[in-house]
Amino acid sequence: RFLELNAKAPVYLRRGAFEPHYWKRRFRLVDVGLKPLESGRLRFLDGPVEPAEGLAILPAARGAGFVPTANRASSARKAGRPRRDDFSHEALLSIEENGRLCVFTGCSHSGVTNMMETARRASGGLPIKAVVGGMHLFHSPLAPFRFARDMRRLAADLAAHEGARYYTGHCSVEDGYARLKAVLGDRITRIASGRVLVL
Repeated sequence: RFLELNAKAPVYLRRGAFEPHYWKRRFRLVDVGLKPLESGRLRFLDGPVEPAEGLAILPAARGAGFVPTANRASSARKAGRPRRDDFSHEALLSIEENGRLCVFTGCSHSGVTNMMETARRASGGLPIKAVVGGMHLFHSPLAPFRFARDMRRLAADLAAHEGARYYTGHCSVEDGYARLKAVLGDRITRIASGRVLVL
């Protein structure tokens, strides 16, 4: 639909974005993948790309930080075989301005703090001003203690980025958001479609 509405902008995505992807809901797999698409405006990432000065599109990678447990419900079909999704198709956008970074994460399946660290490393260690995106905080109601532990760790890791603000919505479910809000206070804000942010 974007390509129909916009006649010139390139679209950056990682290889594997069009592979079949599924979400396990109860006892069935729901197709959540992108339909294959051909266009001369698709730009597949083989590594970091800088489409303009101060902008970097980076492959997301897991690190030592928080990784959502809800990822276990996601799978992909690679080389014809189903396997747990490793989110090797995920990317992030980092914008550098006045020596600080604004990071746009999408759903943060690779872990929001891991994506923040990816942006910091790529910039040579610049501090983060703002993070915009979901944090994929879905969790099993059967594991409340694990979820509480994960949220304490995530809140502490986010709080450690002095001065950083967080704008999140979509997959940052209410329970997870409330736990982060209790620690981060006005440094974290809910966003929704149509909201305008001045960063």
